[in-house]
Amino acid sequence: MRKTISPKSSSRPKALPLQVREQLKTARRTFRLSQDHLCRITKQTQGQLYGIETGKTDPRFSTLLGICRALNLEPILVPRDHVEDIQLYAEALQEGPEQGTYSGKEFTDENE
Repeated sequence: MRKTISPKSSSRPKALPLQVREQLKTARRTFRLSQDHLCRITKQTQGQLYGIETGKTDPRFSTLLGICRALNLEPILVPRDHVEDIQLYAEALQEGPEQGTYSGKEFTDENE
Protein backbone atom coordinates (compact mmCIF):
# COMPACT_ATOMS: atom_id res chain seq x y z
CA MET A 1 0.00 0.00 0.00
CA ARG A 2 1.36 3.36 -1.02
CA LYS A 3 1.38 6.21 1.46
CA THR A 4 -0.10 9.40 0.03
CA ILE A 5 1.42 12.66 1.17
CA SER A 6 -0.81 15.66 0.91
CA PRO A 7 0.01 19.26 1.75
CA LYS A 8 -1.50 20.69 4.94
CA SER A 9 -3.29 23.33 2.94
CA SER A 10 -4.36 23.34 -0.65
CA SER A 11 -3.47 26.97 -1.27
CA ARG A 12 -0.01 27.92 -2.45
CA PRO A 13 1.90 30.19 -0.05
CA LYS A 14 2.14 33.76 -1.28
CA ALA A 15 5.43 34.51 0.51
CA LEU A 16 8.21 32.91 2.48
CA PRO A 17 7.35 32.11 6.11
CA LEU A 18 8.11 34.93 8.55
CA GLN A 19 10.81 32.86 10.28
CA VAL A 20 12.70 32.39 6.98
CA ARG A 21 12.41 36.08 6.11
CA GLU A 22 13.71 37.04 9.55
CA GLN A 23 16.65 34.64 9.21
CA LEU A 24 17.58 36.19 5.87
CA LYS A 25 17.42 39.74 7.30
CA THR A 26 19.40 38.74 10.39
CA ALA A 27 22.10 37.06 8.30
CA ARG A 28 22.32 40.09 5.98
CA ARG A 29 22.70 42.41 8.95
CA THR A 30 25.24 40.09 10.62
CA PHE A 31 27.43 40.43 7.51
CA ARG A 32 26.72 44.19 7.62
CA LEU A 33 25.35 44.15 4.10
CA SER A 34 22.86 46.71 2.90
CA GLN A 35 20.05 45.50 0.70
CA ASP A 36 21.79 47.30 -2.17
CA HIS A 37 25.08 45.46 -1.60
CA LEU A 38 23.37 42.06 -1.34
CA CYS A 39 21.46 42.87 -4.53
CA ARG A 40 24.71 43.49 -6.38
CA ILE A 41 26.08 40.16 -5.14
CA THR A 42 22.95 38.18 -6.05
CA LYS A 43 22.01 40.15 -9.18
CA GLN A 44 18.56 41.03 -7.80
CA THR A 45 16.92 44.42 -7.76
CA GLN A 46 16.48 46.16 -4.42
CA GLY A 47 12.72 45.99 -5.00
CA GLN A 48 12.92 42.21 -5.34
CA LEU A 49 14.97 41.82 -2.17
CA TYR A 50 12.73 44.23 -0.26
CA GLY A 51 9.69 42.24 -1.42
CA ILE A 52 11.23 38.96 -0.29
CA GLU A 53 12.22 40.32 3.12
CA THR A 54 8.81 41.89 3.73
CA GLY A 55 6.73 39.01 2.37
CA LYS A 56 5.33 40.95 -0.58
CA THR A 57 7.17 38.72 -3.09
CA ASP A 58 7.33 34.94 -3.33
CA PRO A 59 10.77 34.19 -4.79
CA ARG A 60 11.71 31.33 -7.06
CA PHE A 61 13.72 28.63 -5.33
CA SER A 62 16.78 29.50 -7.42
CA THR A 63 16.53 33.12 -6.22
CA LEU A 64 16.22 32.02 -2.60
CA LEU A 65 19.15 29.64 -3.02
CA GLY A 66 21.34 32.42 -4.42
CA ILE A 67 20.49 34.75 -1.55
CA CYS A 68 21.08 32.02 1.03
CA ARG A 69 24.45 31.09 -0.39
CA ALA A 70 25.53 34.72 -0.54
CA LEU A 71 24.71 34.88 3.19
CA ASN A 72 26.55 31.62 3.97
CA LEU A 73 23.26 29.78 4.58
CA GLU A 74 22.10 26.50 3.11
CA PRO A 75 18.43 25.61 2.82
CA ILE A 76 17.75 21.95 3.59
CA LEU A 77 14.76 19.65 3.27
CA VAL A 78 13.82 17.92 6.51
CA PRO A 79 10.99 15.48 7.12
CA ARG A 80 8.27 17.33 9.03
CA ASP A 81 8.53 14.87 11.91
CA HIS A 82 12.09 16.06 12.56
CA VAL A 83 11.81 19.82 12.01
CA GLU A 84 11.54 20.70 15.70
CA ASP A 85 14.59 18.59 16.62
CA ILE A 86 16.65 20.16 13.82
CA GLN A 87 15.58 23.67 14.87
CA LEU A 88 16.50 23.00 18.49
CA TYR A 89 19.86 21.55 17.47
CA ALA A 90 20.62 24.56 15.25
CA GLU A 91 19.67 26.98 18.03
CA ALA A 92 21.93 25.13 20.47
CA LEU A 93 24.83 25.32 18.01
CA GLN A 94 24.34 29.08 17.61
CA GLU A 95 24.63 29.50 21.37
CA GLY A 96 28.24 28.40 21.06
CA PRO A 97 28.76 25.43 23.39
CA GLU A 98 30.43 22.41 21.90
CA GLN A 99 28.13 20.14 23.90
CA GLY A 100 24.57 20.60 24.99
CA THR A 101 21.15 19.05 25.21
CA TYR A 102 18.01 19.31 23.20
CA SER A 103 14.77 17.37 23.55
CA GLY A 104 16.30 15.63 26.54
CA LYS A 105 19.03 14.04 24.39
CA GLU A 106 22.76 14.61 24.59
CA PHE A 107 24.63 15.66 21.47
CA THR A 108 28.21 16.58 20.62
CA ASP A 109 29.84 18.08 17.61
CA GLU A 110 31.29 14.97 15.99
CA ASN A 111 33.25 16.95 13.40
CA GLU A 112 35.99 17.78 15.89
